[in-house]
This record gives sequence, structure tokens and C-alpha cells, in this order.
Amino acid sequence: MPKQIKTVARLKHLSGSIPGGLECFVVLNFNCKSSKHISFDGDYFYIENYIDGSSDSFTEKQLLKSIIGKALKKGALYAD
Repeated sequence: MPKQIKTVARLKHLSGSIPGGLECFVVLNFNCKSSKHISFDGDYFYIENYIDGSSDSFTEKQLLKSIIGKALKKGALYAD
């Protein structure tokens, strides 16, 4: 069962403590979801977007301005 991630602290903990990172998704409009793989190395979050195979790396400040940050604020980020 998916678990909601509500804070950056929780995302850091989960994505940094699970070997290989965290499988998660962002709930979008109309019951759609955007699947992602997130890992954290203590300095950067590494995001792989499964829909198109693209990847990004973010500092915490940058992450909060991204779709992941918006999802955290809205309660729309879930660990799979």
C-alpha cells in the first residue's frame, strides 16, 4: 500500500536509507500519476522520471521549487 510523504525530512530519510533509492509517484489531476525513482546522497536528490526516462538532480532548495516540492505541499507524493 502506498505511503504518503508529507515532508522533505521524510523524503530524505526514505530516499537516503533504502538501498538504490525510492520508488514513488505524484498524484496528478484526473487520477493520473507520474512515477519516479528518487535517491538522496546527503547533498542532492536524484530523480528519474519513468514517463520519458529523463533525470534531474536537485539541492533541497531546488527540489522545493519543482513538481516534487509542489506535491509535498499538496500531500500528493507517495512511496510505492
